Amino acid sequence: LVSFLITSVILINRVWITINQIYRTPMNRNRIARFSRFITILIIGTLLLGAYFSIESLLSSWFLNLVGSNILTQWFFRLIADIGPWILIWLVIFLLIFAVPSTKVKMKSALIGSVCGTIAFQITNTVFSNVVIKIVNYSVIYGSLASILLVLFWVFFLWIIIFGAVEIAYVHQYRPD
Repeated sequence: LVSFLITSVILINRVWITINQIYRTPMNRNRIARFSRFITILIIGTLLLGAYFSIESLLSSWFLNLVGSNILTQWFFRLIADIGPWILIWLVIFLLIFAVPSTKVKMKSALIGSVCGTIAFQITNTVFSNVVIKIVNYSVIYGSLASILLVLFWVFFLWIIIFGAVEIAYVHQYRPD
C-alpha cells in the first residue's frame, strides 16, 4: 500500500510537471499553494474516477432488473448509466486542464479540450473493452495474460488522450487561428 501511494504521488507529480510544460509555465513557487492544489486535485480526481467505475459496473443490466419493472425508474437509471460516465470523465479531464497549470486557463479552451478528450477517452475505452472481451473468450489462459498487456496499452493510450486534450486547450487558448 505504501509503495502504491508513493508511486501514485510520483506519477501525479510527473503529470503535473508535464501539463505545466505543455503550457510553458514554470512550477508555482509557493509550495503551500502548490501542495494544497495537488492534494485537492488528487482527492477530487480519485473520487471522480471511483464514481466513474462505480457507475460503469453498478448500473449494469442486473441492477436495472433488480430495480423493478417501473419503466420510468429503469429509464432514469439507464440514462444515468449512459450519460454519467461521460460527465465524470469530462469533469476529471476538465479539472486537469483548468486547475493544474500554473497559469490562467480560459474556460472556453478548457471546455473544448475536455470535450475532445472525453470523446477520445470513451472511444478508446469501448474499443479496448471489445478487444479484451474477444481475447479472453478466445482462450482462458492466454487471453488472461494478453489482457494484462492490453491494460498497459490502454493506460498508455489514455495518457496520450489526456495530454492531447491539454494540448488542444493550450492551442485554442494561445493560437486560436
